[in-house]
Amino acid sequence: MNQAANLENVLEQLRLEYIESSGDKLDQIDSLISDLLDFDDTKWREIFIEFQRQIHTIKGTAGSYGFQIVTEIAHSLEDYLETSNILGANQLSDIQLYVDNMRWIFEAGKNPAEDIAIEILRKLPTPNKSVFSNQEIRHIPVVLVMPYNIQRKIIANELTSCGFRVFIADTSVRAIELALIHKPTIVFSNYDVSDINGVELALVFRSIAATKAVNIAILSSQKTTNQQFAALPEDVKVIRKGENFSEDLAECLLDWQVFIKEARRSQTKNDRSHLRISFEGQVPIKKNDKEFLGKTVDISAGGLALKINKLVAADKNPFERGDRVTLDVKELSCLSGSIIRIKKDDIIIRFELDQSLEDRLLAEIMLVTNDT
Repeated sequence: MNQAANLENVLEQLRLEYIESSGDKLDQIDSLISDLLDFDDTKWREIFIEFQRQIHTIKGTAGSYGFQIVTEIAHSLEDYLETSNILGANQLSDIQLYVDNMRWIFEAGKNPAEDIAIEILRKLPTPNKSVFSNQEIRHIPVVLVMPYNIQRKIIANELTSCGFRVFIADTSVRAIELALIHKPTIVFSNYDVSDINGVELALVFRSIAATKAVNIAILSSQKTTNQQFAALPEDVKVIRKGENFSEDLAECLLDWQVFIKEARRSQTKNDRSHLRISFEGQVPIKKNDKEFLGKTVDISAGGLALKINKLVAADKNPFERGDRVTLDVKELSCLSGSIIRIKKDDIIIRFELDQSLEDRLLAEIMLVTNDT
């Protein structure tokens, strides 16, 4: 047997030993998940740190033995943990799905076919913080390129609560890898990245056929008039960090029409005239010169559902079908419409807007309900 064959046999033996040891490691992770579910307050942090360490180890080693998809799953799990504010029973159930997918691949002894691998990654759970009641519009993929710090966690959480599925990269190379795998709608890049700056990264994305059309925003504390942005492509946005972040993000999302496009796609799939968004809050509603207070159930660009028992100050319902009313919904523009249905405890109000105003309202609703 020649030297090359001997080396190949040794490598295969090492790979088989790694698969076996990974099975043992996943057994330990399963046990840690159970401990986290039935935790003692004094030991929870210690258990969680060990759980993170085990996942990080798999992420760092799997690719070396040919299991690149396991590395991607472990990396996505780390993103999940970073963008989750809590780890209750539901979140631990999600985490178990990540682990089960890794186990399935190790037991198969090889990576799945590319189309199956992409489907596995696409279906991995995400922290469920979105305001959207319609599953089709949740988890819009975005890439966030930032070094690890508390600011990254804050921004990742805010993006997740907007309905985005956030994939996190520390370097430009990792950002490009994630963009090619997940085909994000938006790339948010810190100006300062470990290897190149955000402007240079934007130019790289624009030079790659598969990513040249992606929406890009640079996160920076500097003013856009600064010389460092001179080479920035015209279609790349700049979002200011700190107190201006939410305002700048809102303007970018409205300009890109991200939510509008997703809503239209969702409407086509579900054959619904308007995307409905879960939204609970007190809403002043005015009929003629009299004002009442209602509690919203859900809202769309087409109308609003209100609980009638919060509307009446007396026994008699003051509203009838066909009544014209005006509403003051949080930070949205003052809306007007007609009551089209009164049923038990609910009244349904239809707005009267043209398509352009509906689109604008839809985007505003999604951004405003992010704070509820």
